[in-house]
Amino acid sequence: MFHPRNLIVAKWNFTRAADVKTAVKDFFADRTPLLHRLLSRVGDTLKAVPASFSRMGNAFTALPTLWGRFSAWLAQPHVYSVIIAWAIAFLVVYIGLSMLGFQPQGVAAGSIAAGLQAWAYGAFTPAGGLFAGLTSLGMLGLAQPVFFVIAVVIASCVAAIVAAIGVGRA
Repeated sequence: MFHPRNLIVAKWNFTRAADVKTAVKDFFADRTPLLHRLLSRVGDTLKAVPASFSRMGNAFTALPTLWGRFSAWLAQPHVYSVIIAWAIAFLVVYIGLSMLGFQPQGVAAGSIAAGLQAWAYGAFTPAGGLFAGLTSLGMLGLAQPVFFVIAVVIASCVAAIVAAIGVGRA
């Protein structure tokens, strides 16, 4: 039975090879039957694609019409206002959180985080606190994804408020 891992795992031991050229030749020679089976399965799948498209009917002919409707909806002033509010809120929050100073190298010198650490903790930062947690997130490279999620949530709340207020509606 064919399994994709066999493309990689089979005969990785090149210690018997006299040189790199022989090792590469042996590597591909051992995988030729597997590659042939894989490509034949891909070919069988590609043969079935036109039948799938014919079952879709007029979906592709309707795309320009759907795109036109979407563009017209997007161009409405109240929709445009919500999108702009979301984008501005996202950028402000994300850039603001990124400027705090929690970097992969640690707390950035001269940053807001460095000032807070010097003011609140001095030379001793307690383990398990918010500051220590944010420093760990920054050093693990996880601060930016967390900041991204926070920015998306806050920007979505701002956009919902703008939509509820009715900015851009006549």
